[in-house]
Amino acid sequence: MFNREPAPNNMKKLTLIASDYNHAPIGALEKLSIKENYIDHIYTELIESFPINEVVVLSTCNRFEIYFVSEKDEIENLVADYIFKLTGSELLKQEQTKYVLKGESAVNHLFEVSAGLKSQIIGEPEILGQVKSSISRSRESRASGPFLLKLFESAIKTGKRVRTRTNIAKGNASYASAALAKASEVIGSFKGKKVILLGTGKIGVTVSKYLRSLGLDSYYIASRNKSRAKSLTEKYGGIPISLDKVKKLIPEVDCLISATNVEIKIINRSMLEKLGKFKSPKVIIDLGMPRNVDPEIAEIKGIYLFNISNLDQSIQNSIQQRKESVAEAEMIVTKEVKSFRKWHRNNEESDISRSLIKHFNIVKEEVLAVNSHKMSEKEFKQVDKITSLLVKRLLHQPLSFLKNDDGPHREMLLKKGVLNKLFGLQNHSNGR
Repeated sequence: MFNREPAPNNMKKLTLIASDYNHAPIGALEKLSIKENYIDHIYTELIESFPINEVVVLSTCNRFEIYFVSEKDEIENLVADYIFKLTGSELLKQEQTKYVLKGESAVNHLFEVSAGLKSQIIGEPEILGQVKSSISRSRESRASGPFLLKLFESAIKTGKRVRTRTNIAKGNASYASAALAKASEVIGSFKGKKVILLGTGKIGVTVSKYLRSLGLDSYYIASRNKSRAKSLTEKYGGIPISLDKVKKLIPEVDCLISATNVEIKIINRSMLEKLGKFKSPKVIIDLGMPRNVDPEIAEIKGIYLFNISNLDQSIQNSIQQRKESVAEAEMIVTKEVKSFRKWHRNNEESDISRSLIKHFNIVKEEVLAVNSHKMSEKEFKQVDKITSLLVKRLLHQPLSFLKNDDGPHREMLLKKGVLNKLFGLQNHSNGR
């Protein structure tokens, strides 16, 4: 077991090891998925069994990232080995499927992730909540300290700022979100509405997430794969049903969403016409490719059909609008990274300054204590006042230098090892 030292402030101690949809297939990334009830154990293992001071795991459908702070260099391979033993996935071990970033590069990456610039769909909203959840869980597990807490707080602020000051998240850039937005125009809020979702693949999962975010607590999920349907309902609150029950339930529901990849038309005109007239408008959404719903049903009174074809222009407009906002979003990220760098520098400088002041005052007090018997009480007070002024004068120039200089000499002095050797700071910080 490694001793867990106080987390260093030095940004150079930050490392990110990760894989995402740009480096590996989604199916392979799924193997890196860690069960919610196991994450606390992972944090405990990483902190207690590795030379790691702070750590946050960000795990989503499209990415798996581990941010950690360590005094030791090049330990990402140890972390990759641990994840391999845990999940059986080699994604963090193979050069072509992983990426490793350090220091400010890792900071910049996290800010871009939080802003939605690294998402498969630029500006998608879900990632910001996932970043919040990851640092919250790390904090609860006592795996994060001052540095990562501040880093993720700044990343979340950056994500919010990008979304409020640019058009990066405006409009609907996915067929699922666009279709549900159109459906809301017909049936109003999804709260309290009855919905059937056909399909539990990637699109079905995406739709489930959107339905949950729209306030729908319960809906029907039909799939040929009963285990996947059950798994999806457990996660997002739906009710699993068999495909043969769909037809019977259609008159009762407000919206039916087809997200399957079968070659046949699951919903056709004759099927709906046999069900008779509907009491209220019904929205049918076809997100299948090829299409699963007969386009002729749009001719039936009271039926509103939305499919990939008639949503395409709206999607393309939103995507273009988001792409045009990327440069502006990147400028905000750059500004926020600079702000974080300034915080880090000031924090680091403050720690060093406090150590120097403490060291000089301890030396002064030690010398005065040794010689106090040679002075009267009045003389002691005068000497104490003079030596305090002397310490202040002696430290004025070096403290000003640490605060204001941007050159390489300041960087060298800010490495505590240098100052320790020059002044023996470690001895006094340990209570000598």
